[in-house]
Formats: sequence, C-alpha cells, structure tokens
Amino acid sequence: MLSCKDLKVWYPIRRGILNRVAGHVRAVDGVSLSIEKGETLGLVGESGCGKTTLGRALIGLEPVAGGTIELDGKPIDSLKGKEKKDARRNLQMVFQDPFSSLDPRMSALEIVTEGLDAFRLYRPGETR
Repeated sequence: MLSCKDLKVWYPIRRGILNRVAGHVRAVDGVSLSIEKGETLGLVGESGCGKTTLGRALIGLEPVAGGTIELDGKPIDSLKGKEKKDARRNLQMVFQDPFSSLDPRMSALEIVTEGLDAFRLYRPGETR
C-alpha cells in the first residue's frame, strides 16, 4: 500500500543580490491519498496543477516540504539501499504524453524493457 498524508512540495522563490527566499511556489499543498495493493490511480488535471510533481514526490524523486509518504506502513524517506531499490521496483508512473515520455531514438523493445533491465529482470537478447 502507498499512502501520503498532507503532502507538500514547495519551491523557493529567490530574490535580490543575496538570493534570499522571498516566498514559495506551492506546487503540491496538502494532498492525502491511499492506494491499495493491486489498485491503479489515475490523476487528471489542468496543465501545471502539480500532477507530475505529486507523482515524482510519491516515488521519492522530488523532495517534500511537509507531510508523510508511506509504503507498506514504512516512511519512504527512511528506506535505504536495497529496500529503496525494491520499493521503486513496485512503483511506476505512466505519462499520457508519448512525445515527452518516449525516446524516438530507442526501439519499442528497448522502451518496454528499459525498466525490466534496470532491475535485472530482463537482459537484452534473453527470450521468455
């Protein structure tokens, strides 16, 4: 199960010669959700509303400003090494826009097996 409670991802706005923080852009502010094992979550919204930022924060690719994220009851930020790699193996984001998520220099086989290869579940040339 993946869950988050009151999740916040804020980016600092810096101004002046001393580059001081003058405020924050609140990309994600107070999101709570729970996804049970075997469930899929579809997230929709207008451009710039924080969908990608939320997804990246949930899988640990974006630093959070507040709130908690838990995977199987464990805080995701406490996972290290093999535990973190195993957790990422079970989490996935699928983007709707193929032009920004598919590399035209890669074959369809390379695109589909890229994640499998990263987790050593498949090696190029191997048949299943």
